[in-house]
Amino acid sequence: MKIEPNLHLWLDVALRARESVAPLNLRVRVQEARREAGLKQWPFNGLRHSYASYHLAQFKDAARLALEMGHTDTSMIFGHYRELVRTVEAARYWQIEPPLSLMPKIAHPSSLSRVSASLR
Repeated sequence: MKIEPNLHLWLDVALRARESVAPLNLRVRVQEARREAGLKQWPFNGLRHSYASYHLAQFKDAARLALEMGHTDTSMIFGHYRELVRTVEAARYWQIEPPLSLMPKIAHPSSLSRVSASLR
């Protein structure tokens, strides 16, 4: 799976803070965020479906996405995720980064390579 640049930044923040990427209380935090956003219900696998929709709109590579999601072909991708997200929305999604207060002073390729190496 290709790790996109914004994910590198999030992983770098977690690594530097010596925290888990998914905290033990993740479910509680998602429920609190849902309530604060005024959502009555959270869709089953909502994060996975969002990832797929925004990935397809941004990168336009159904074969790669199907492989990353564990599908045997692209029929699920085209049947469920195609044309749900506009390109401009997808570009914004893939720019979501940690707040500046959490980011390293200088996030440069060498620090990102170190994160990649630590994940192997």
